[in-house]
Order: sequence, then C-alpha cells, then structure tokens
Amino acid sequence: MAIMIDGRSVAADITADVRARVDRLLGGGIVPRCTIIVAQGDDAGLLYARATQRNGDKIGIGCDIVELAEDSPSAAAESTVRRASCDPQTHGILIQRPLPTRFDEPRLSAAIAPRKDVDGANPLTCGLLMSGSPTFVPATAAAVMELLRRPFLPPIRSAHAVVVGRSHVAGRPIAALLTAADATVTLCHSFSRDIHALCRLADIVIVAVGRPGFLTSDMVKPGATVIDVGTNVENGRVRGDVDAAVSQVASALTPVPGGVGPVTAAMLLRNVVEAAEGYDPK
Repeated sequence: MAIMIDGRSVAADITADVRARVDRLLGGGIVPRCTIIVAQGDDAGLLYARATQRNGDKIGIGCDIVELAEDSPSAAAESTVRRASCDPQTHGILIQRPLPTRFDEPRLSAAIAPRKDVDGANPLTCGLLMSGSPTFVPATAAAVMELLRRPFLPPIRSAHAVVVGRSHVAGRPIAALLTAADATVTLCHSFSRDIHALCRLADIVIVAVGRPGFLTSDMVKPGATVIDVGTNVENGRVRGDVDAAVSQVASALTPVPGGVGPVTAAMLLRNVVEAAEGYDPK
C-alpha cells in the first residue's frame, strides 16, 4: 500500500515561511500584489484564481483577478497584460493557461515583464529555466519537485523518471527540473509509442495529461513513486490522472485532492513574494 504524500502539510510549511517574508515586506511599506488574468468562461481557471486570491488575503498578499471578455480581441488582452507589467504596484502576473484559441497565447505570455513572470510563461523565462539559469519556475513544476524532495522518498539523482504530458505549464518544465536534479528523464506525449512499457521502467512517474484514471496499476513498477498532477471533475467529484488501484503497487503517491494542488498554490504565492522582494520600480 502506497504512502500518501500529504501536499497540505507541505503547503502549510511553505505558507508559514511566505507569511514571515510578507510581514517583513509590509514592515518596509511594500504590499506584495499579483494580477491573475483569466478568460471568461474558464470556470476551472476562475476557481483557481479565486482560491489563490483567498490564500493571498490570509497572509497579506493582494491578488487582482482580471477576466478577459468572450468578445475581447487578443490585442485588447495584450494591452491588459502590458498595463499590469508597467504598474509599479503589481509585482507578479499570472495568465491562467491554456487560453481559448481566440487569444494569441504566446504573444500574451511574451508581454509579461520577466521580473513579474511568477508562473514562468514568458519565453525568456522558459529559456532561462531550460538552460538551468536562475529564474521563476512555473508553480506546478516547482510543487512537483518540492514533493519529490520529501525525506522519506528515494533520491531523485540517478532515478529514471517518466513524465507523461508535455505542456508548457507542467510536463516540459518538470522534465527540465528533473534533468537538472540529475535524474534520467523520459518525456512522453500523445505520439509516444507504448507509454505503458515506458512507465513500467520508471522509478518516478509524473502524470499531467488531464485524463481521469489514465495511469493504471499495470503501468507502474512495484515500489515506484507516483506524482498525480491531474485535476479533473467527473460526476461532480475531483479526480486525478492516476487510477485508485495504483496505490496497491506504488510505494508513494500524491492524492487528488490534497497532493500537488495545495503546494502549487503555495509556490505561486512564494514566487510573488520573491518578485516583491527584488522589485525595483525604476
């Protein structure tokens, strides 16, 4: 039976540190603030934005939610991003991705000032991450690495890690961070041949495909560590990308809910505080 990796307790530890740093900023007259941009109609994205706003309010971080109207042209959305990039009271900017196809997502991401790019969307930030240079790390990817560093888990170094899903939000940055941590990494996607066999070779399996129950027990090597990044709503219930039976094979597993999600939220707020700490309005 797998050990459940408790994301809520990890998030609580991160949040306690962030709260102390916020108090120091407030003492210096700086109120850390971020802008979260969500497309109208993205109900899941809006829920995440509101949850982030509530979490920020509890520890003194202001979060402004901007909804892009359904009839808003991409150029107007870009202007919204650029205004936030130029606003001296805004320290971090997050675009809730993926955006609907009517928006030019790469262009909007490029409009985020790199010093405010707290979720690693700007191509410059992505390039720095891939090269191993210091930069903001997408919150989901940072959360996965934080969970994998729990002291009761095997070391990442020299492990064979399989990442299923190659999105810019999760799969690709996770693969880059694992490589930097000296793991041997296989990145799988919809055109990969025999994903079942590839996953069965892995010491660490990370799944971020947005398909409920995608990873089944026959795809997991006994004793592997499994990180479930998926958040899917099915019949009114939240389910991950990992089937429940995997807990009988893996040695450690993140639950959904209560695994990667809470840590992602905490990591985003930590990035906002780091942006505020290093912010120079000039």
